[in-house]
Amino acid sequence: MKSFSDTLAPPAGRDDAGAISPGREPAWGLLDLTYDGIVLLDEAQIVTAANALALEFLRCLLPAVAGRDFWQVVPPEVAMAHEFAAHAALQSGE
Repeated sequence: MKSFSDTLAPPAGRDDAGAISPGREPAWGLLDLTYDGIVLLDEAQIVTAANALALEFLRCLLPAVAGRDFWQVVPPEVAMAHEFAAHAALQSGE
């Protein structure tokens, strides 16, 4: 049985952006079971994982964002519009 951390890695036959490699059957991970982009962050808001839709929005592969501060990898206009409110919500527990 796969552990939860195994589901965060790109499934066999897929690259870090979630694209299916030629000649391989699609394999879906836990984060791909939604129509939303999902980015997992640690307590310091460092990117630890992301699904294919989130990486498409960020226009990059997971190795380019993993280990970096979330607000440094989103487009500047997104960070400017949402960073303050996100920090406030996280501090208040909402």
